[in-house]
Amino acid sequence: MAFDQKTLVDRIRTLRDEGNSDEQIRGRYDLRDVSYWSLSEARKELRAIDNVASNVRPYCYRPFDDRFVYYHRAVCERLREE
Repeated sequence: MAFDQKTLVDRIRTLRDEGNSDEQIRGRYDLRDVSYWSLSEARKELRAIDNVASNVRPYCYRPFDDRFVYYHRAVCERLREE
């Protein structure tokens, strides 16, 4: 999540960038693999997306606190597509 679309798209581009190693990404964003999610697999999925900004959605984080979320299974734990 982010307060503006540009920040969120920049984060996703950082994840997609092959110039950054998985370990650099882990350190920068404090990420770790779990049983249902792998950073390297998520990065592969994100690299396959042609239009990065197409998955940015407005999100009501709390009442009167609107933000943006990158709505893709590579970075969201539980999507509610319906």
